[in-house]
Amino acid sequence: MTASAWARRGVLVLWLLCVWLLLWGTWRPDVLLAGVVVSLVAVRWARLPAPPLRTRVRWARASLLLLRLGGDMLRASWAVTMTVVRGAGRTRSSVLCLSLRPGASDIAVVLACNRISLEPGSVVIDIDRRHGRLYVYVLDTPDAEAVERRRGESQRLLDAVLDAFPTRAVATRDGAGTAEGSGS
Repeated sequence: MTASAWARRGVLVLWLLCVWLLLWGTWRPDVLLAGVVVSLVAVRWARLPAPPLRTRVRWARASLLLLRLGGDMLRASWAVTMTVVRGAGRTRSSVLCLSLRPGASDIAVVLACNRISLEPGSVVIDIDRRHGRLYVYVLDTPDAEAVERRRGESQRLLDAVLDAFPTRAVATRDGAGTAEGSGS
């Protein structure tokens, strides 16, 4: 096994250990030891095929997305709070249809879905890769104008995530991304 394969496995073990500790909510030595054992066993004996890494990372755009997350969370939390205070009798919700780009990598689509669903009041409910559609449930869309505004916001967020994590061919064509074999 190559050094890069060992490094990837090490990162995976650390990631699984972090998830384990977050799930248990404690850093006690017995929980830490059990997490290390479970992570090592999972990485050693898991027979899951590695997903094809066709995705690059545009670090500047990804950093901007991360910075934007805080503001979006505050805004969405406030909007959900106001919806709850107004009462459920006056709340209308919608399902939005967003357009996925052809050839978007599975990893980028998953990141985009997670980012959209992280905001309070919205959740991705279906991904239709064949037709290039993403369906998002959004809370509090009282009229057609609000529906179109939320559709535009959600589509811009989806596009921003797909721009930050393009496929290798797009990143190479645009002259952005990272060198082959690194950063993905």
